Amino acid sequence: MSDSTVIAQKILSCVARVKQGWGMGHVTDVLTGRATEKVVASGHDGLSTFGILKEESVAAIRGYVEQLVGEGLLAREGDPYPVLRLTGPGTSLLRGEATCALFREVQPVGSKKSRRGKPGAAAIGDINHDLFERLRDVRVRLARERGVPPYVIFHDTTLKQMAERRPATLDDLHDIYGVGAKKAADFGDAFLDAIRTFKKPG
Repeated sequence: MSDSTVIAQKILSCVARVKQGWGMGHVTDVLTGRATEKVVASGHDGLSTFGILKEESVAAIRGYVEQLVGEGLLAREGDPYPVLRLTGPGTSLLRGEATCALFREVQPVGSKKSRRGKPGAAAIGDINHDLFERLRDVRVRLARERGVPPYVIFHDTTLKQMAERRPATLDDLHDIYGVGAKKAADFGDAFLDAIRTFKKPG
């Protein structure tokens, strides 16, 4: 089982153990082992998931949760204070019946560190840089439309593979690292159209 799937299962398990009645901040506090007043008052400092991801930063966990919501594995429901709830696919993942890919929070642009060690990553020199930048523009547009961080749409690693392999159909997209069925259905056409109509400058 991949590290990403294990992390996802820990987050989903925590959401389940707090009875799907708390928001991202509280769930993050439980996962990182922060004994806040609310955590202690609710008895959540005694849960098996308390501190289970204490080695992860708050930003990383929030990023993971955003990705799980984006993948349809978690739902954010309620207003004005939304709580996290498990979805059908999320429950299947928690039971070990599925897998998923998660990425850490994106490091600042230009950071050499952020370009290393990504599973299935294509080196920037091996791909069409102009197409990669165009795909990033599409990602930014979609992220703004949905009010989410760009990496919730797709990570740079995924866009690099798209620029390298140039998928032509939704089925082709399924072979790209980090593209699940839901994301392919939600965002695939926009990226496929960008690849299809791309003409290298000059």
